[in-house]
Amino acid sequence: MVVSGQETGEPYVEPAHDFLVKSWDKLQKWQQQEQQDLLLQRRLTPNALEWKNKEQSASILEKAEPVMSWFNKKIDSAQDWFSKIRKDTQERQRERKGQFLWHGNPYLNVLRKKLKSVDYWFNQVEAEFVQQSVWRRRGNVISILSLAIFINMLVLCLTVWALYNLRKALIQQITAEKNSTETAFRANQLTFEALASSLQAGNSLKEEWLLRRPFQPDQQWQNQVLITLQKAVYQVKELNRWKGPQGKILGTFLGQDDKVWIVTKTAVVSDDNNISLWDSQSKQLTKLVSGSSNYDPASKDVSFSPDGSQLAIIASSKAFHLCSLEPKHCKEFFLEVKDSDSIGIESVSFSRDGKSLAFIISCEQSGVYPVKKQSSVYLWNLQSREKLKKLPGYTETQGIPVQKMSFVNDGHDTIEIFKDHNNSNSKNPDISLTKVYIWDYLLERDSGVTAYKSKLLQTSTSNNLDHFDYVILSSDGKKMVSHPGIYGSSTSEICDIAFWDLSYIQANSKKEPSKTFHEGCSADFNPYNNQLAIGEINGDISFYNSNNMNDYNSNSYDQQKLTEWNAHKDTVTNVKFRSDGKRLITIGQDNFIYLWNTQEGQSSLHSLPIDKKIESISVSPNGQQIALTDSEGAASLWDVSHQTLTPLSITEGSFTSVIFAPDGKHFAGAKKDNTIIYFDISGKLVYPNKFKLPDRDLKNMIFRPDGKLFIIIEHDRKLFYSEVDFSKNPKIDEHLIKCDHSKGHTCMGYTFNDDKLIVANLDIAHPLAETFGTVDLQDFSVKNSIDFKKLTKLNADFLTDKVAFNIDGSLMAITQQKSGKSDGTVMLWDIDANQIVKTFENKTSKDTESQTDAIKNLSLSADGSTLAILGQDGKVMLWHTGLDELLMQGCQQARNYLATLDEKNSDRHLCDGKGN
Repeated sequence: MVVSGQETGEPYVEPAHDFLVKSWDKLQKWQQQEQQDLLLQRRLTPNALEWKNKEQSASILEKAEPVMSWFNKKIDSAQDWFSKIRKDTQERQRERKGQFLWHGNPYLNVLRKKLKSVDYWFNQVEAEFVQQSVWRRRGNVISILSLAIFINMLVLCLTVWALYNLRKALIQQITAEKNSTETAFRANQLTFEALASSLQAGNSLKEEWLLRRPFQPDQQWQNQVLITLQKAVYQVKELNRWKGPQGKILGTFLGQDDKVWIVTKTAVVSDDNNISLWDSQSKQLTKLVSGSSNYDPASKDVSFSPDGSQLAIIASSKAFHLCSLEPKHCKEFFLEVKDSDSIGIESVSFSRDGKSLAFIISCEQSGVYPVKKQSSVYLWNLQSREKLKKLPGYTETQGIPVQKMSFVNDGHDTIEIFKDHNNSNSKNPDISLTKVYIWDYLLERDSGVTAYKSKLLQTSTSNNLDHFDYVILSSDGKKMVSHPGIYGSSTSEICDIAFWDLSYIQANSKKEPSKTFHEGCSADFNPYNNQLAIGEINGDISFYNSNNMNDYNSNSYDQQKLTEWNAHKDTVTNVKFRSDGKRLITIGQDNFIYLWNTQEGQSSLHSLPIDKKIESISVSPNGQQIALTDSEGAASLWDVSHQTLTPLSITEGSFTSVIFAPDGKHFAGAKKDNTIIYFDISGKLVYPNKFKLPDRDLKNMIFRPDGKLFIIIEHDRKLFYSEVDFSKNPKIDEHLIKCDHSKGHTCMGYTFNDDKLIVANLDIAHPLAETFGTVDLQDFSVKNSIDFKKLTKLNADFLTDKVAFNIDGSLMAITQQKSGKSDGTVMLWDIDANQIVKTFENKTSKDTESQTDAIKNLSLSADGSTLAILGQDGKVMLWHTGLDELLMQGCQQARNYLATLDEKNSDRHLCDGKGN
C-alpha cells in the first residue's frame, strides 16, 4: 500500500499509487479539513529552512563581533577593514530579522494557536521558527512601547524643564518690576511708572498659574511683592498726565472735578496774537480773544474766578473780556475813568469771593506838560456792574505806578507792588527799590471804599530779589513769595524765589526775605495748610513748612523741607494748588501737565465686634487671623474674613500675651506665672519645656524669620534680649540693649533684618532741638551698637511710644502724639524710602472729633496687609487689605491715565476687567 525510500540522504514514505489517495475517503476528508494548514505549511517550511540556515551563519558573526570590537580598539590600522565587516554583519542581521521571520505575517496568530495545541503538525524547525517569530513580534511591541514611553518621558522632562525656566523667568520679571518700583520710591519718583510696574507684578502674582500651589514661590518673596504694591497704591501721588498745549501759558485753574483749564497765547497767523483756552477733558484749544500784532495780550493779565466758572482777559488798552467757560462764550466790556483822556488796563484780578474785579489802570491827561502817568487800582462789582471805584492809597500821594496787585482773604485786603523809580529813601538815586504795600480796605456800598490800614514792605538792595514782578500770598495773608520770573536762555536759565514772613518782617523791621530759593522757578501756597510748593529748575517739586521759615541766622532751609518729588524732565514753570489744597498741578518746559494728590494716604479703621476687653494682639503672617488674649487670660483667634472668634484650646494656665510664629501655625504664649510656652494651633504643646523669667519683666516677644523666638526683658531698669530654644532646657542668656534713658532715649519696638536685631530708638532728649522726635533704627546684635537706619523725617512736633514692624523690617507702624497727648493717629512708614505710606485715625465713634486717648499696642502682619491697633479701652481697631483690593485700588487710581496711552502700549490694558 505504501513504499519507502531515500533520496539525497533524506528518507521518505509515500503511497504506492495515486489511486489509493484518491479512493481513500477518510484521507480525502482529512485533506479537505486541513487544506488551509497544508497551504500554510507549504509556505512555512521553505521559510523556516531558510531562516535556520541564515541563523547559523549569523551566529558565527555575532560571536565574532566582540572580538572584532576588541581589535577595533586595539588595532587602529585595521579600523577601516573592521568597519566594513561590522557594517556587513549589521546588514545581514537586519536582513535576517526583517526578511525571514514571520513577526509581521498576519497568519502568525494562527500558527501561534496551532503551536499551543496538542496535535500541531510542525516539525522541529517549523516550531522553532514560529516561536522565534512570536518572540520577535513581542519584542518589537515592547520596543515600540519603550520608545513611546521614553519619548513621552523625554517630552515630559523637557516640558518640566521649560516650565521651570518659565517660572524662574517670571519670578525674575516680577522681581525686576518690584525693584524698579522700590528704586522709584527711593528717588521720590512718585509717578505712574512706579505704579504701573507694581501693578504688573501684582497681576502676575495673582493670575499666573505657575505661581500658584503647588508652585508658589517663597512666602517672604510674595510678601515683598505685596508690600511694594501696597506702597505704590498709597504713595504714588500722580493722578493724571497730559501733553500740554502749544503756546505761552498765561493762567491755569484746577477745578474740584480735577479738570484743568489753561489759558495760552498762541500765534495762529504770524500777524495775530490769540488767547485760547485748553481743557484737560477735550484736550482741544478754543480761541477766545483775537489780538493784532500791535497789541500783545501776552504782556497782560488773565484771571480765573474762584469757582472756575469765569475768566477775565484784557482785550485792549480800554476793554476786557469776561468769558464763561462752560459754554465757552466771551463778552467784551469797555472801561472809562473819570477825568482821564487816556487809559491803559495793566492788570486784572478776581476777588477771592468772586464778586468783584480789580483793575490796575494807568491814566494820562492831555494838555498837561510834562505828561504825567499814574497807575491806580479800581474795583468793578460784577453783580451791580456799576462804575469803577478807585481804591485810595499810596499812589495818590506819591505818584508811583502800581505794577501788580492781588487780593487777600475775602476781598477786603489787597497787596500792591510798586517800583519806586524816584527812590526818595535811597542814597543812590539810580537804584530802583521795590515797595510792597498791603492795604486793608473797608468796602461800603453807599460811602464807597475807605482805606483804614496799610503795611509797607520795602526791600533792601542787597540782592537781585529786590526787583520782582510776581507775588503769591498765603491764604491768611501772612506769608508771601516773590520772583522776577524765569530769565536767561533755555540752557542757562536763572530762577530766584524769595519767601517773606510778613508778620515777622513787620515786627522785626527786616528788609530781606526770610529764605531764598535760587533754583526755584515757580511757587504756590496750599490754601488748606499754607504749605509751600516750589517748582525747581531741575524738574523737582519741593514742599516746605512755611510756619518755620523765618530763621535769619542761617540760609539753609533743609530742615523745613518736608518732601521732594521728582517729576518733570525740565524746569517746572507753573505750580498751582486746588482751592481745597488736595490737588496740585505742575507744568514743565517738557510741555507735560501733571495732576498730583497732595493728601497723605488716609484710611479709616473698623472696630472688631468683640465684647471682651482685649489685653494683647498679634496678627498672623498672612493677615487673615488675629491672636487675642482677654482680661481673663483666655486666648482666642479672630478670623478676619469670616468675622468669627474661636477660642484656642490650650489649658496651660492664663495668658498675658500670645504671638504668631512665622509659619502661622504655632504660637508663643506668655503666662501670668511669668513663663513662656510654645504650642500649635490645636492647643498642643510642641515642647514640654517652659521658659521661666525669675525676677524679670517681659517687655516684648518677637520671632526671627527662621522661627527662633527672642524675648526682650527688663531688669534693674536695663533692657536685655535672649534667644529661647524650647528643644533644650531653656535658660537666660542675656545680651544688653544699650538704651540710655538718662539721655532721653526710649526703645520702643524690635524686629529683625536678616540676622540683625533692630531696635527703634526715639530721641526725645531736647524738645527744642532739630533732632527732637527722630527715630533711629539701631543694630543691637553686635557688641558695639551702630546706627542701622535713621528716620530723619520722623520728627518735628510729635512723639511716639508704640511701634510695630513687619517680618523683614521694611515697614513700620508707629503711633503719633502731639504735645505729649495721643491723638489716635498711627502712621505706616516705608523705612527704606523714609516716607509715610499711610496714616490711620483711630476713631472710637462716628463723631470725627471723638478719638482714643491712648493706644496700648500695635501689630502688623508679616506681609504688611493687616494692621491691628489695641486701645487702652480694650477695643481692637483693624485695617486690612489684600492683593485683590490693592489691584482694584491701584487700577482705579491709574485708569484715567492708562486711557490716554496709545493702543499699541501694553500698559493701556493693564487694568482691563479690574475695578469700576
